[in-house]
Amino acid sequence: MRSRREFLKQIGVALGGSMLVPHIGIQAIAAARLRRAPTLQRMYGQKGTLLWTTDEPGSAAVELSDAYSTRIIPATTTVFTPQQTGLRWEYYQHQADFEGLAPAADYAYRILMDGDETFSPAGPLHFKASAEGPFRFLVFGDSGWGSPSQAQIAALMLGEQPDLVVVTGDLGYPFGTYAFYETNYFDYYAGLSKSVPFFPCPGNHDYYGDDLQSYIAMNAVPVEGVPEQDRGRYYSFDWGNTHFVSLDSMGSLIDAVEGSGLMLDWLEKDLTRTRKFWRVVFFHHPPFAAGPNQNDAKCIMARERIVPILERHNVQLVFNGHEHSYQRTEPLIGGYVVGANQGVVYVTTGGGGSDLYPVFASPRVAAAAPAHHYLRVENSGFAMTLRAITEDGIEMDQAVLAPPPALVTHTIVENRIRLLGDHLASSDAAVRAEPLPTELGGTSVFLGGEPLPLQYVSNREIIARLPYTPYPGAWVSVITPNGSADLALN
Repeated sequence: MRSRREFLKQIGVALGGSMLVPHIGIQAIAAARLRRAPTLQRMYGQKGTLLWTTDEPGSAAVELSDAYSTRIIPATTTVFTPQQTGLRWEYYQHQADFEGLAPAADYAYRILMDGDETFSPAGPLHFKASAEGPFRFLVFGDSGWGSPSQAQIAALMLGEQPDLVVVTGDLGYPFGTYAFYETNYFDYYAGLSKSVPFFPCPGNHDYYGDDLQSYIAMNAVPVEGVPEQDRGRYYSFDWGNTHFVSLDSMGSLIDAVEGSGLMLDWLEKDLTRTRKFWRVVFFHHPPFAAGPNQNDAKCIMARERIVPILERHNVQLVFNGHEHSYQRTEPLIGGYVVGANQGVVYVTTGGGGSDLYPVFASPRVAAAAPAHHYLRVENSGFAMTLRAITEDGIEMDQAVLAPPPALVTHTIVENRIRLLGDHLASSDAAVRAEPLPTELGGTSVFLGGEPLPLQYVSNREIIARLPYTPYPGAWVSVITPNGSADLALN
């Protein structure tokens, strides 16, 4: 059992060395006017958003610098009143939106209030913009209890240096309110979120209290393509060769099932549009986790209404919370176990700091433990490696996803063949200069055992040059690091 002193020390480690007691705000790390430390959100492509709060109003801005220039970005300000928050004081949330970020560029920044350059918290403030290529992200959920285990996990994640963080819901307990978000969510991850963007989804406890209003007000999530009335509840974004989708398995799902909501139609269209190799979806209620909540109405609803859409669009990986445990399923289609890399893998990561639940036996579950933990996920292009890390820093499970290529059809025009399928290449690549390569981005194509020169490869399409007109019935093969696929030509 940790002593109170050890608990508070651990909190300080999680916040990058600052000594912060939960439930008193973030003022201790900087000037008294700073209530919540800067938090990165909504970063993808060339965009990014920074949020912070103060006790007093003022003209807010961010000084943003890279290796070549420095610019001042004005921030917008939202007043949080006692009538709105239930707190005894008024405070102010500032939001600076970045545009034109250079891929993979390192940026340093400072917070300015009324032009005061000494306002920023002590310590380095910086972030790295998103880019193509390999990346690492963390996943956790059901965390906002304010426990020693939550502090321990926050400290471990701080040392990971990920590119982004995904949160599977229940950011605050027992209610999703301004007070619990400030003390049990933002305070705990301030050391990491000042440099790494966080992407949350809402859980059932985030609805308790004010029907998700504080969650929406205090988080800046992507809004492109989302119906205006649902913005803040669900969204999608791209990072490298991965398309991420965050869903609301509470109010938005219920509305969609009852015929008054748009989320399921939006999800179908969103997944239809993406051309990314990886399709990763996260929402709170697990469709296939084995535990006390497996017959929760929202879990059943997700299983019946969300899962078929994910399977139609070849989603490979789903993250959930709600069950306070770690669980990883076998690959599933229609609820049945299939071969490796042939279906959807569901990972429940509900051990971020709240009390733990037992895990029930299930033929669907490949690995499970009632343990506090987080996930480290490494995307190397063609493969994703998942590792479950306990609060003691021990790796308790590992799995590798590596979907093989699939060929569906082809067309031949003059001396070029166009192949269509899925998982044909981990990212887009094109060559226009001669000589054309026979391997492009890890992908090769063979006709009758001879390699074909490649002009273009992507997840769903390949264009190769033909040395001769193939005869009907000849076989073309696509080979990637994950395997091969064959197709008879007609």
